Amino acid sequence: MRDFSHLPAPILLEPLPGHFQMITIGDSSNYFCPDCGKHLCWINACDEWTCLNCDNATTKMEIKTISYQRVVNLGSYESKRLELFAEVQEGEDPEIAISALMETVERKVSEHTELVNESKDLQRGIRNLKQELAELEKKKASLTDGVVEADPDNIPFDQRTQAQINDFVDKYF
Repeated sequence: MRDFSHLPAPILLEPLPGHFQMITIGDSSNYFCPDCGKHLCWINACDEWTCLNCDNATTKMEIKTISYQRVVNLGSYESKRLELFAEVQEGEDPEIAISALMETVERKVSEHTELVNESKDLQRGIRNLKQELAELEKKKASLTDGVVEADPDNIPFDQRTQAQINDFVDKYF
């Protein structure tokens, strides 16, 4: 970080009510960073000038852990949440790791959503088939009201005589 202590401090006025402190003389428009060419900024807490552009570039944040979550509305006031965490390995690009994690979560959510939708479709189909079955049973009951089904143990062919059977065979065969 460069030393800008040779620059004079700005003259500060009392701010208007509801405003921050105002700089009148020696504000950041008069001083530029020799490294990047951006305006310098006065930091009251430290009583010094600094270049926010260069200082931020040198203070690099190290990303060690990333997470991504997705909440899916399932309808009927139900939702599912999937969240994955990952550790960024040394030398690994965090942007690539974030993209890979996001892609994994989205793919898993998509697979799960497809399964949930398929399950709901199957349940809807079962309900429709049950309704159709109930309607067909009602229709069958209305068609067979008063009709007595034949007893399968009482076959009427056994009552014919052999002579009647022979006459039938001679006549038609």
